[in-house]
Amino acid sequence: MPAVRAHTHRVLKLLDEVGVTNLILVITRYKVSLEDMKLLESLRNLRITLLFTYSGLNGSNIEPLAPSVTLGSIALVASMKKRIRSVLYWRPIVPGWNDDERTINSVLNVAQQTDAIAYTGLFYRPEQQTYFEEMGITPPYETTHRRKVLPRAVEATILRLYRASGITTPIFRKTSCAVAYAHRVADYNGHRHVWSGASRKPSRQGPGCRQEQGCRRNKRRFAVLSEIAC
Repeated sequence: MPAVRAHTHRVLKLLDEVGVTNLILVITRYKVSLEDMKLLESLRNLRITLLFTYSGLNGSNIEPLAPSVTLGSIALVASMKKRIRSVLYWRPIVPGWNDDERTINSVLNVAQQTDAIAYTGLFYRPEQQTYFEEMGITPPYETTHRRKVLPRAVEATILRLYRASGITTPIFRKTSCAVAYAHRVADYNGHRHVWSGASRKPSRQGPGCRQEQGCRRNKRRFAVLSEIAC
Protein backbone atom coordinates (compact mmCIF):
# COMPACT_ATOMS: atom_id res chain seq x y z
CA MET A 1 0.00 0.00 0.00
CA PRO A 2 1.20 3.57 -0.70
CA ALA A 3 1.27 4.46 3.00
CA VAL A 4 3.86 1.80 3.82
CA ARG A 5 5.75 1.50 0.51
CA ALA A 6 8.57 3.91 1.35
CA HIS A 7 9.03 2.41 4.80
CA THR A 8 9.11 -1.12 3.37
CA HIS A 9 11.72 -0.10 0.81
CA ARG A 10 13.89 1.47 3.50
CA VAL A 11 13.71 -1.54 5.82
CA LEU A 12 14.60 -3.94 3.01
CA LYS A 13 17.54 -1.80 1.95
CA LEU A 14 18.89 -1.58 5.49
CA LEU A 15 18.63 -5.33 6.02
CA ASP A 16 20.30 -6.03 2.69
CA GLU A 17 23.12 -3.57 3.34
CA VAL A 18 24.15 -5.35 6.55
CA GLY A 19 24.26 -8.70 4.74
CA VAL A 20 21.10 -10.36 6.03
CA THR A 21 20.31 -13.37 3.83
CA ASN A 22 16.98 -14.42 5.33
CA LEU A 23 13.92 -15.35 3.35
CA ILE A 24 11.69 -12.26 3.39
CA LEU A 25 7.98 -12.56 2.65
CA VAL A 26 6.15 -9.48 1.33
CA ILE A 27 2.38 -10.04 1.19
CA THR A 28 0.26 -7.78 -1.02
CA ARG A 29 -2.77 -7.60 -3.25
CA TYR A 30 -2.03 -4.05 -4.32
CA LYS A 31 -0.09 -2.51 -7.19
CA VAL A 32 3.56 -3.45 -7.64
CA SER A 33 5.32 -0.75 -9.64
CA LEU A 34 8.42 -0.63 -11.82
CA GLU A 35 10.11 1.25 -8.98
CA ASP A 36 9.27 -1.58 -6.58
CA MET A 37 10.69 -4.18 -8.93
CA LYS A 38 13.91 -2.25 -9.54
CA LEU A 39 14.44 -1.96 -5.79
CA LEU A 40 13.66 -5.61 -5.08
CA GLU A 41 15.86 -6.88 -7.89
CA SER A 42 18.73 -4.67 -6.75
CA LEU A 43 18.95 -6.39 -3.36
CA ARG A 44 21.94 -8.73 -3.25
CA ASN A 45 21.50 -10.62 0.01
CA LEU A 46 17.85 -10.85 1.02
CA ARG A 47 15.81 -13.60 -0.59
CA ILE A 48 12.52 -11.92 -1.39
CA THR A 49 9.20 -13.59 -2.08
CA LEU A 50 6.17 -11.57 -3.16
CA LEU A 51 2.99 -13.33 -2.06
CA PHE A 52 -0.02 -12.08 -4.01
CA THR A 53 -3.29 -12.51 -2.16
CA TYR A 54 -5.74 -13.52 -4.88
CA SER A 55 -8.76 -15.76 -4.50
CA GLY A 56 -11.15 -14.75 -7.27
CA LEU A 57 -13.13 -12.55 -4.88
CA ASN A 58 -11.57 -9.32 -6.11
CA GLY A 59 -14.14 -6.79 -7.23
CA SER A 60 -16.83 -8.17 -4.93
CA ASN A 61 -18.35 -6.59 -1.83
CA ILE A 62 -16.06 -8.89 0.17
CA GLU A 63 -12.85 -7.78 -1.55
CA PRO A 64 -13.71 -4.53 -3.38
CA LEU A 65 -10.26 -3.95 -4.90
CA ALA A 66 -10.51 -4.33 -8.69
CA PRO A 67 -8.98 -7.62 -9.90
CA SER A 68 -7.02 -5.77 -12.59
CA VAL A 69 -4.79 -4.27 -9.87
CA THR A 70 -3.58 -7.60 -8.51
CA LEU A 71 -3.49 -9.31 -11.90
CA GLY A 72 -1.46 -6.47 -13.37
CA SER A 73 1.05 -6.75 -10.53
CA ILE A 74 1.40 -10.50 -10.97
CA ALA A 75 2.01 -10.07 -14.70
CA LEU A 76 4.59 -7.31 -14.14
CA VAL A 77 6.53 -9.36 -11.62
CA ALA A 78 6.45 -12.41 -13.89
CA SER A 79 7.96 -10.38 -16.73
CA MET A 80 10.73 -8.78 -14.66
CA LYS A 81 11.77 -11.12 -11.85
CA LYS A 82 15.23 -12.60 -11.80
CA ARG A 83 16.27 -12.88 -8.15
CA ILE A 84 12.94 -12.50 -6.41
CA ARG A 85 10.21 -15.16 -6.39
CA SER A 86 6.43 -14.92 -6.46
CA VAL A 87 3.71 -17.03 -4.86
CA LEU A 88 -0.01 -16.93 -5.55
CA TYR A 89 -1.49 -16.66 -2.05
CA TRP A 90 -4.84 -18.32 -2.76
CA ARG A 91 -6.86 -17.32 0.26
CA PRO A 92 -9.43 -17.25 1.62
CA ILE A 93 -11.25 -20.09 -0.11
CA VAL A 94 -14.81 -20.12 1.24
CA PRO A 95 -17.79 -22.35 0.34
CA GLY A 96 -20.40 -20.38 -1.56
CA TRP A 97 -18.04 -17.48 -2.20
CA ASN A 98 -15.31 -18.69 -4.52
CA ASP A 99 -15.33 -22.50 -4.59
CA ASP A 100 -17.12 -22.90 -7.92
CA GLU A 101 -15.21 -24.56 -10.74
CA ARG A 102 -15.13 -21.46 -12.92
CA THR A 103 -13.46 -19.38 -10.21
CA ILE A 104 -11.04 -22.15 -9.27
CA ASN A 105 -9.95 -22.62 -12.88
CA SER A 106 -9.55 -18.86 -13.27
CA VAL A 107 -7.25 -18.68 -10.24
CA LEU A 108 -5.23 -21.65 -11.48
CA ASN A 109 -4.77 -19.91 -14.81
CA VAL A 110 -3.38 -16.84 -13.05
CA ALA A 111 -1.09 -19.04 -10.94
CA GLN A 112 0.83 -20.12 -14.04
CA GLN A 113 2.67 -16.79 -13.83
CA THR A 114 4.01 -17.51 -10.33
CA ASP A 115 6.61 -19.87 -8.86
CA ALA A 116 4.24 -21.66 -6.48
CA ILE A 117 0.72 -21.67 -5.05
CA ALA A 118 -0.19 -21.59 -1.36
CA TYR A 119 -3.87 -22.12 -0.61
CA THR A 120 -6.10 -22.34 2.43
CA GLY A 121 -9.45 -21.31 3.87
CA LEU A 122 -10.78 -18.48 6.01
CA PHE A 123 -9.43 -17.61 9.43
CA TYR A 124 -12.93 -17.02 10.77
CA ARG A 125 -12.68 -15.18 14.06
CA PRO A 126 -15.31 -13.20 16.01
CA GLU A 127 -13.99 -9.97 14.52
CA GLN A 128 -14.68 -11.25 10.99
CA GLN A 129 -18.12 -12.46 12.00
CA THR A 130 -19.01 -9.02 13.39
CA TYR A 131 -17.62 -7.26 10.31
CA PHE A 132 -19.61 -9.44 7.91
CA GLU A 133 -22.79 -8.79 9.86
CA GLU A 134 -22.16 -5.03 9.79
CA MET A 135 -21.52 -5.11 6.03
CA GLY A 136 -24.62 -7.18 5.32
CA ILE A 137 -22.58 -10.18 4.14
CA THR A 138 -24.02 -13.59 4.94
CA PRO A 139 -21.57 -15.30 7.34
CA PRO A 140 -19.98 -18.35 5.69
CA TYR A 141 -20.08 -20.49 8.86
CA GLU A 142 -22.40 -20.71 11.84
CA THR A 143 -19.58 -20.54 14.38
CA THR A 144 -16.11 -19.03 14.50
CA HIS A 145 -12.98 -21.18 14.51
CA ARG A 146 -9.58 -21.12 16.11
CA ARG A 147 -7.80 -22.11 12.89
CA LYS A 148 -8.30 -21.55 9.19
CA VAL A 149 -11.25 -23.49 7.79
CA LEU A 150 -11.17 -25.37 4.47
CA PRO A 151 -13.82 -28.08 4.05
CA ARG A 152 -12.49 -31.39 2.76
CA ALA A 153 -14.89 -31.44 -0.20
CA VAL A 154 -13.71 -28.01 -1.35
CA GLU A 155 -10.07 -29.05 -1.13
CA ALA A 156 -10.83 -32.21 -3.10
CA THR A 157 -12.37 -30.11 -5.87
CA ILE A 158 -9.36 -27.78 -5.94
CA LEU A 159 -6.90 -30.65 -6.24
CA ARG A 160 -8.99 -32.41 -8.89
CA LEU A 161 -9.15 -29.29 -11.03
CA TYR A 162 -5.49 -28.57 -10.39
CA ARG A 163 -4.53 -31.98 -11.78
CA ALA A 164 -6.88 -31.61 -14.72
CA SER A 165 -5.51 -28.16 -15.57
CA GLY A 166 -2.09 -29.49 -16.47
CA ILE A 167 -0.32 -26.42 -15.05
CA THR A 168 3.22 -26.95 -13.81
CA THR A 169 3.16 -24.46 -10.92
CA PRO A 170 3.31 -26.62 -7.75
CA ILE A 171 0.59 -26.25 -5.14
CA PHE A 172 0.97 -26.34 -1.34
CA ARG A 173 -1.15 -26.00 1.79
CA LYS A 174 1.64 -24.43 3.84
CA THR A 175 3.07 -21.02 3.02
CA SER A 176 6.56 -22.04 4.12
CA CYS A 177 6.51 -24.99 1.73
CA ALA A 178 5.64 -22.75 -1.21
CA VAL A 179 8.30 -20.18 -0.33
CA ALA A 180 10.95 -22.81 0.31
CA TYR A 181 10.18 -24.50 -2.99
CA ALA A 182 10.40 -21.20 -4.87
CA HIS A 183 13.89 -20.59 -3.47
CA ARG A 184 14.94 -24.27 -3.59
CA VAL A 185 15.78 -24.47 0.11
CA ALA A 186 14.66 -26.64 3.02
CA ASP A 187 11.31 -25.80 4.58
CA TYR A 188 12.08 -23.33 7.35
CA ASN A 189 9.06 -24.51 9.36
CA GLY A 190 10.16 -28.13 9.19
CA HIS A 191 6.98 -29.70 7.81
CA ARG A 192 7.63 -33.41 7.43
CA HIS A 193 5.36 -35.90 5.67
CA VAL A 194 5.45 -39.24 3.91
CA TRP A 195 4.86 -40.49 0.40
CA SER A 196 1.28 -41.39 -0.53
CA GLY A 197 1.68 -41.86 -4.26
CA ALA A 198 -0.20 -38.67 -5.09
CA SER A 199 2.18 -35.85 -4.35
CA ARG A 200 1.52 -32.18 -4.94
CA LYS A 201 5.16 -31.28 -4.30
CA PRO A 202 7.91 -32.15 -6.81
CA SER A 203 10.10 -35.01 -5.58
CA ARG A 204 13.25 -33.07 -6.44
CA GLN A 205 12.80 -31.16 -3.19
CA GLY A 206 13.91 -34.25 -1.28
CA PRO A 207 17.55 -34.07 -2.43
CA GLY A 208 17.48 -30.31 -1.87
CA CYS A 209 16.88 -30.86 1.81
CA ARG A 210 19.72 -33.31 2.17
CA GLN A 211 22.08 -30.54 1.12
CA GLU A 212 21.09 -28.49 4.16
CA GLN A 213 23.50 -28.88 7.08
CA GLY A 214 21.86 -30.76 9.91
CA CYS A 215 18.61 -31.17 8.02
CA ARG A 216 18.31 -34.90 8.55
CA ARG A 217 19.50 -34.70 12.16
CA ASN A 218 16.85 -32.11 13.00
CA LYS A 219 14.17 -34.07 11.19
CA ARG A 220 13.38 -31.12 8.95
CA ARG A 221 13.36 -33.37 5.92
CA PHE A 222 11.75 -32.44 2.65
CA ALA A 223 9.87 -35.67 1.99
CA VAL A 224 7.52 -36.05 -0.95
CA LEU A 225 4.14 -34.92 0.28
CA SER A 226 0.93 -36.78 0.88
CA GLU A 227 -2.50 -35.44 -0.04
CA ILE A 228 -2.77 -33.68 3.32
CA ALA A 229 0.77 -32.44 3.55
CA CYS A 230 2.47 -29.16 2.61
